Amino acid sequence: MLGLGLAAGGAPALNDVLERAGDALMLRTDRRPLPMKRMALWQALTLGLVTTIGGVVYLAFAANG
Repeated sequence: MLGLGLAAGGAPALNDVLERAGDALMLRTDRRPLPMKRMALWQALTLGLVTTIGGVVYLAFAANG
């Protein structure tokens, strides 16, 4: 559960990094942290990569091959 949670939690952060320009243009998503510059791009990217990679690595060692 921990590995799945980390991997699944990091994916939306990486998605927000990739779609930040489009999110800034849409009324529904323009108040998210990246378009409003409440969070730096490097912080979101680091958070997404660390949690996603951490979850995958944890699953690689904890789950059956």
